[in-house]
Amino acid sequence: MTLRTFEYVPIERWCRPVPALAGLQEPDTVCFVRPGQTVSVPLPDLVLDSNDVAAITDGRPWGFPLDPGPNGEALLSIEPAFLARLDGVTIDRLCSVPFMHNPFNIFVRPGLALDDTYNGSYGTSVLKEQMKEWVDYRVGNQSVKIKLYEDLDPDQRVDGEALFVAGRFSFGNYFHWIVDSLSRLWAISKFNPPESIPILLPTGSLNTYQRETLEALGLKNKFIMLNCRRAFVEKLYFSSYFSPGGYTVEQVNWLSSVLRRAFKVEGRKAGRRLYVSRADARARRVRDEAALVASLQARGFEVVTLGGLSVREQAILFAEADIVVAPHGAGNTNMLFARPEAALIEIVPAQMPQPCYWMLTRLRGQHYGRLLDRTPDPGDGDLTVDLGRLHAMLDLAFAQMTS
Repeated sequence: MTLRTFEYVPIERWCRPVPALAGLQEPDTVCFVRPGQTVSVPLPDLVLDSNDVAAITDGRPWGFPLDPGPNGEALLSIEPAFLARLDGVTIDRLCSVPFMHNPFNIFVRPGLALDDTYNGSYGTSVLKEQMKEWVDYRVGNQSVKIKLYEDLDPDQRVDGEALFVAGRFSFGNYFHWIVDSLSRLWAISKFNPPESIPILLPTGSLNTYQRETLEALGLKNKFIMLNCRRAFVEKLYFSSYFSPGGYTVEQVNWLSSVLRRAFKVEGRKAGRRLYVSRADARARRVRDEAALVASLQARGFEVVTLGGLSVREQAILFAEADIVVAPHGAGNTNMLFARPEAALIEIVPAQMPQPCYWMLTRLRGQHYGRLLDRTPDPGDGDLTVDLGRLHAMLDLAFAQMTS
């Protein structure tokens, strides 16, 4: 085994920036950079008291750099986005042991990798710590942290052009597949006809919902799975997140428009009231769900579970929904199929105040309420719902939706 030290460099230190995407055709290493920005995210509008939004603008534990805004909104710092053209690079899985976050790194030279593989300085630092990529090395009487990787020959080669649309983040999760991976496809039509360039995807094989979404999008590209430890790519196009580190109106509206068109749910008649049960899930099920279901059915709700449904069936459900009540889970990504006037009331464990669906819905123009479960967690990860508070929030939602 041959070990080599390496370091990360920011992409702007390696690539020559160009002002327009046309510059990516030039025969050297270049990147197109969209400037960073600050996004104003409206707070939840279905609010009974301050507890409903407690700590919602402190998203740092989840990788979202949110700060309170002067007018009661949240300010989200978005790092610059880029589409880079890189010649003769190596995509290295780095770790000998498979890791859920797909720790691919793009080496532009031996010992030199791009720090923007994850694209977001905070998230990169978190993942480095999770993966324990740093090791202690003794130099005299001091201990310094260095990074090592195995210097191996590539075991997969991709000749010509290719587009890499997924880096470190979890590839096999419905939310991350749609919001993080599919959103990177904004780049695919910017430099060549879409079907002319293969798309590189992480280790494994496409699952059912991944195949269904790609088929619905009508992509005719060749898909290459990186079932290898290290791949050499002759000419790599690498797109960052559509909005690295978070969300913008541009991102959620682009995704919603593309997906609603792909699954042909535009113009469907709305009016349904949905309760999304997680009875078929391993975590965040609702305790005493029978009582919750009975109280919601009395108000015209229907109960659905999403585990056995195709993406198209889920798209139809949410496109026809006026209001959705659901525990926190990847199925809430389907609010991208819902119309802008729809509402989501999300049941969220107080110890895990993930802000992603608040941002997704409010930037889409939808109503959002967050019902926190503040009961002590006995360790099973399930949720307790305060029915009185839920129905008060529903009353508020119906009043706002009809005003």
